[in-house]
Amino acid sequence: MAFSPDGATLASAGVDGVLRFWDVATGRTTKKTEEASADVVEIDRSGHHAVTLWLDPTDPDFGVIRLWDVATRRPIGAPWQAHAGGADAAAFSSDGRTLATAGRDGEIRLWDVATRRPIGAPIKGHQGFVTSLVFSPDGKVLASAGDDGTVRLWSTNLPDDPQKAVCAVAGRPLTEDEWRRHLPETAAPEDLGCGRG
Repeated sequence: MAFSPDGATLASAGVDGVLRFWDVATGRTTKKTEEASADVVEIDRSGHHAVTLWLDPTDPDFGVIRLWDVATRRPIGAPWQAHAGGADAAAFSSDGRTLATAGRDGEIRLWDVATRRPIGAPIKGHQGFVTSLVFSPDGKVLASAGDDGTVRLWSTNLPDDPQKAVCAVAGRPLTEDEWRRHLPETAAPEDLGCGRG
């Protein structure tokens, strides 16, 4: 289960495979409930997005990650598989822009919530499943715990240089048109440092 930041909404998911949003004041489900096939749910601090994971290995949706619009109670885009063997944990950064997921492949992955594209390479270090994730309040550190009995801290800082940050998030150079559309206040540079698109 997870509360929205204002405490007005509770999201719950269970073995019945249904994601429900509850009005805390009345104790009733809100207008829509969606089939989610999920039993892990998190809501970002803005209250705009929720994420669900499905942990039953007998289900064909095992390990699938879904993003949800909390206001409309509808999924955002298509679900995706992030980890071989399934995902076991997820956490939003404090600004809600980054989603961290972890799974039975022992890897942690960072995702851009707006595009659902991976940020950088998978983070590796645990031996075995990664079972828990949490961001620090400033979003600069990600803590993970695994069934290897360890807790690990990871820096999640993107480069201060916007050109390098773009390369890290997109995983490729942006075209001039993309740069103007997504970063209108920053002039497209002559060289992005990761190749020109």
